[in-house]
Amino acid sequence: MKDTGKCRARAAITGAILSVVAAAVSSEAAVACCRNYEEFAAACRAQGGIPNKNPLTCSEASSAPSVPRGPSASDLPSRIANVQAENGDLAGALETTASIEKDRKDYYTRSMVQASFALSQSKAGDTGGARKSLTLARQTADLVADAARKESVLRHIALIQAGSGDVAGALAVAGQIPSAYLKAQTQGEIVVAQAKAGDVAGAVKTADVIQYPDDYIKNDALFRVAEIQAEDARFAGALRTAGSIRSEYTKAAAQVIVAQRQVQRGDLAGAQATVDLIQDVTRRKEAQQVVDAARFKAGDQATLWRQRLADSNLDHDGALGAAPFLDLPGHLQSLAASEDPRQLFAGLYRTFSDMIDAEIVVNRLLEMQTRK
Repeated sequence: MKDTGKCRARAAITGAILSVVAAAVSSEAAVACCRNYEEFAAACRAQGGIPNKNPLTCSEASSAPSVPRGPSASDLPSRIANVQAENGDLAGALETTASIEKDRKDYYTRSMVQASFALSQSKAGDTGGARKSLTLARQTADLVADAARKESVLRHIALIQAGSGDVAGALAVAGQIPSAYLKAQTQGEIVVAQAKAGDVAGAVKTADVIQYPDDYIKNDALFRVAEIQAEDARFAGALRTAGSIRSEYTKAAAQVIVAQRQVQRGDLAGAQATVDLIQDVTRRKEAQQVVDAARFKAGDQATLWRQRLADSNLDHDGALGAAPFLDLPGHLQSLAASEDPRQLFAGLYRTFSDMIDAEIVVNRLLEMQTRK
């Protein structure tokens, strides 16, 4: 016979540990998720916390929110209930929930427990049971009075639906989240869940649903899709996904990931072609150094030098085939023909910078060759 006392004890310990860890990392995670204090505050409230601006922390509800503290006694049972549900013990979870509801109807916790149990069922292959549990969770969520908590549980339900393959249902639930930031963030996670499940085309299409200023949440979701593709060596698809990112910086970051994975697979020619696509100067330098190091390690020094000597694009580091390096006096004379002193200064400054960048690249290559 199963020792339910020991099981419950283990669940309580697990819940306590999760609670302490969550309290320790909540501030750092919330800061990382957001561009400004308003978004940080919204994310914090959605988790049932109280945002503090100075110092920037996300505290649990308290009469003194600015003082960091451990989990409250009232919060611990709900955490235990969720752990029980995620481990398939719905009866125990509901019993724990009932103890919370003696003095108040905690529909938030009940809905979270039902959704967590659906996750357990989905992992066990019980798709029908998971769907029923999620339906109950959604119905219970409608009874949650607190707006921030309701948003939090809707997000929880949507992500579990996405993880179980019900993308349409997940998007429908996410669409009911009032907070524009939390809604967009949830939709972004649904995009990633689709990509992880192998439906990249669907994920890219779903990304078009995300509506948030500057498209930064959509860009981040597409970056993560491209990263998933690159990890699976689907480089052409990853580059297509990266190309759909509107932010040049985020697009370049995705292309760097692709180039790095191509190097790891030994596709140096493909990696170099990817580097040539990168428009962000800093990111291109980063990726080029990875490719250069791999070429020298492979003994392909001659090709690397030929590439530098034939390159005439001054947007590239060490483009030794460009005018300043082939004919410096003639290049300077052409700059002097300008009658605008600002253009003359800009041209001289650019030439000086290009010379320094090229010297750094050549010195690095020589150093690598010496080590070889």
